Amino acid sequence: MLAGGFLLGAGFFGVASATSTSMGARVPLGIVALIFLVVAVRCAAMRIVADASGLKLYGSLFSQRIPWASIEAVVAGETEVDAQAFGVRTPIIILTTGRKVKAQPVSSHSFFGGSETAADHIAGQLEDLRRSNSGPPRPANGRQNQPTRLPRSG
Repeated sequence: MLAGGFLLGAGFFGVASATSTSMGARVPLGIVALIFLVVAVRCAAMRIVADASGLKLYGSLFSQRIPWASIEAVVAGETEVDAQAFGVRTPIIILTTGRKVKAQPVSSHSFFGGSETAADHIAGQLEDLRRSNSGPPRPANGRQNQPTRLPRSG
């Protein structure tokens, strides 16, 4: 959808450039059309690739490699909320440094606060991959891992 929007923009500026009678307007419009076309192609190629060494995030403007050893956890979260009705959920990669990286290539809309989106499913799969490729969990911020105590039922 995002790629389609940029492609539409590239077409608009391309037609405006081609039909312009002024050379002073033709060149800048052509450059803007070319930029929109490049971003449209990059948006169409957005993805996340997981392998034995880590994650590779191919974004609309840049790519990023994150080794498994640098990833503390992968969780799903709400990143943008518009009038509390149309949220955008995405996997959030929490690094061992505490920095959070949004995995935008696999974002999905959640209507009315729903949390069962494709992004939630993908976040769970990425967390499973992280666990299988990282070995035993490491303590966060140097604290010892404490056993979880569940409330008693009955």
